[in-house]
Amino acid sequence: MKKLLLMATALLFACTADLFAQITWHGTGTKDNPYLIESADHFRAINTMGLDQYYKQIADIDLGSIIADSISPAYVVGNFAGNYDGNGKSITYQISIKINDPYENENGYIGLFETLSGSAVVKNLTIKESNISFTCSESGAYSKPQRYMGFICGRMMDNATISNCCINDSRVNISGFRNKIGQYVHVAGAVGSMEGGVLQ
Repeated sequence: MKKLLLMATALLFACTADLFAQITWHGTGTKDNPYLIESADHFRAINTMGLDQYYKQIADIDLGSIIADSISPAYVVGNFAGNYDGNGKSITYQISIKINDPYENENGYIGLFETLSGSAVVKNLTIKESNISFTCSESGAYSKPQRYMGFICGRMMDNATISNCCINDSRVNISGFRNKIGQYVHVAGAVGSMEGGVLQ
């Protein structure tokens, strides 16, 4: 299963690399001249452009739907350690996760960013009209691996900071896990698992 997960992740980044080659970037990724994010393609390509760079969003973005299963990522950007300034703009997205066997995957982090680590900063961003849907089709099953869901990130650690962000008109829908919510499936507003960092 780990091999399949690695293959799926490699395919995701290969597709992102191809996308990166087709879009135009403005900025240099520095504090004084951040990369400008003006489309869904720009946002997805952060994975290739650099997870430790400076970014500034200059338009509202709709990322559309992300369909995930036991071996595909349930996030848009991976382990982010850079600086993302939402600049008062919004992001809308839908994540739909469906699994058959509740034991078939390891711990998972679900959200716009998988993880915020190091000295990562996400600020001045609104998540609006977004949905996370997580379904286990095995009737009455429960999930032994831990899953953590947050609209900004699944996991926050180290000295990461989320500042001046809000979540509007968004919801999480979970089915097939009986009453194991909070024991194996963890749902929060901004951050699924907070292991460090600051919310302000």
